[in-house]
Amino acid sequence: MGKRRGAGDGALHKHAGGIWEGRVDIPPGPDGKRRTRSVYAKDRSACADKLRKLQDEVNAGLVSSAPATTVGDWLDYWLANIHRIAITQTNHDGPGRTYYQRRLAAGDSRHRALRSLKRRLARVVFNRLKACPPAVDDLSSNGHTLPNVFLLPIVDYRAVR
Repeated sequence: MGKRRGAGDGALHKHAGGIWEGRVDIPPGPDGKRRTRSVYAKDRSACADKLRKLQDEVNAGLVSSAPATTVGDWLDYWLANIHRIAITQTNHDGPGRTYYQRRLAAGDSRHRALRSLKRRLARVVFNRLKACPPAVDDLSSNGHTLPNVFLLPIVDYRAVR
């Protein structure tokens, strides 16, 4: 008979395909539901090491118990709201409006100029998120600080180079 792991040490077992899974309980989320996190490895010792590291992160409070937002969900939200952001940028004085008017002056139609502004917004947000350093104190975003994408200035990167 195998040895039993202690309470709060997580679970470690082998799947039928030969992959080991380690699972740890994390604090319940705002809805009170039980939440777990899993790690996987090809052998037991590597899985146990990953499980120990995950357990240390949970004990240190680095693992969020909030429901995870997938990249797909976030992109759906972004694509649904990018039009609103671009329209707001064109209606108020600022770099977004300047860029839009420059595109119109260059001979673009309103539709094409707006599409260019949307692409520019997407590039700026992507570059800001890519350059975003991990943060230990912000648990709501799974360890990363997300900049406020709705207030980002549009920078002409060609002028900076």
